[in-house]
Amino acid sequence: MKRTSVKIPRHVARVAQALLRAQRSIPASPGVIEDGKISYCVGAACAAAALEIVRGAREREEFDRRLLCAGSSAIVEAFVSAGLDGSLARTAIAINDATKGSKRIGILRRLVLL
Repeated sequence: MKRTSVKIPRHVARVAQALLRAQRSIPASPGVIEDGKISYCVGAACAAAALEIVRGAREREEFDRRLLCAGSSAIVEAFVSAGLDGSLARTAIAINDATKGSKRIGILRRLVLL
């Protein structure tokens, strides 16, 4: 039987990477406010990117409002809403939080290659 894996689509990862590179740092989940804007953890950046691609800018803005109040559950909900597997969101959150801040940008590549 062929083994399949659940991974972040490359087009979502490219948008998420642009979001992460625009930040000063990549925080622990779910994210923080820096300079008056949300800085996403890796999972939140993927969720925001997927929502914007699949459901539009308005959904992403709504996600941003929910993120810091609802925490990691908002990330999982956003993944599912955008058609991605919720378990992948939990994996992204766990890897993000187990990785030192300066090394978190490499997490995205791992999630694409899973």
